[in-house]
Amino acid sequence: MLQREVAEQLGVKLPTYQSWEAGHEPTVCFWPMIIAWLGYFPGPEPITRAAKLIAYRRRSGLSQSVLAKQLGVDPGSLRRWERGCAIRKQSDQEAVATLLDASEID
Repeated sequence: MLQREVAEQLGVKLPTYQSWEAGHEPTVCFWPMIIAWLGYFPGPEPITRAAKLIAYRRRSGLSQSVLAKQLGVDPGSLRRWERGCAIRKQSDQEAVATLLDASEID
C-alpha cells in the first residue's frame, strides 16, 4: 500500500503517518485506531505492571491525565508507576489491579 492510502485509512494526514514511519511515537489518541487497523497490539507483550499500565492507556487512547483522573490519583503518581516505581497506597494498588484485571478480560 502507498503511504497516502494507509494515512487515509487511518484518518490521518500523510505527514503524520510519515512521521510514524520515521520513528516518531504516535500520540496516544491515535493508538486505538492503529491497533484496530493492524488487528493486533504492535509491541511486546507487557509483563510488568508498568508496561501493562502503558499498554492499557495506549489501547484505550487515554492520556496520563485522563487515566490518573479515572483512578483518582495525581498524574505525577501515574507517571511514576509507569516508570516502574512502587504503588505505595493499598487503595491505589487495588484500583490498578482492578483496572488491569478487567482489561485482560476484554
